[in-house]
Amino acid sequence: MSVIRKYCCIHAGKCFLDGALLFQSEQEKAKEFLAELYREIKPGYPKFFKMDVLAKAGFLAAELLMKGTEPVDDRKTGLFFANACSCLDTDRHYQDTIGEAYFPSPSVFVYTLPNIVLGEICIRHRIFGENTFFVAPEFPVSQLRRYTEQVFADSGLERALVGWLECEGNTCEVMALLVEKQGEGIEFTDENINRLKR
Repeated sequence: MSVIRKYCCIHAGKCFLDGALLFQSEQEKAKEFLAELYREIKPGYPKFFKMDVLAKAGFLAAELLMKGTEPVDDRKTGLFFANACSCLDTDRHYQDTIGEAYFPSPSVFVYTLPNIVLGEICIRHRIFGENTFFVAPEFPVSQLRRYTEQVFADSGLERALVGWLECEGNTCEVMALLVEKQGEGIEFTDENINRLKR
């Protein structure tokens, strides 16, 4: 049975790692809160400040989950995430850059797909395994768990980052898990995932 090795929740100006409060801020806007969290955990990755909010949220969750883990073959780690609004916030921002003169911003356009966050994580952690980004009206706990288990059974993947990345307006809701095919940890079940959500 697969296990949850580590988990991270980010919401309402707070960041939890394995259930313990890691960081808290009075900052109400997601973009500013994520910048403060970045400065707190100090990953040393200046490209962070060019990312959209969705990519920043996923990047920081992945940083916290991957820190201190044993290296595995880079083709044996996957990423499976979902959200409800895709990259609608960035799409709106991109539309705003077009304006009357029709000069859209290429630096914003690059983030107009929700799976770009997965690319940012893969680049940072040199992950070459399977990755998928789902769009669903709410956190599809059972679907993501079953999908992860199926990929573990059908491929050579040994671990995966799995979760929910929802960023819209000034809000950001993240529930991310580091799941391993086998080992020590919390049993990877729908009940346990729902219990770990804050």
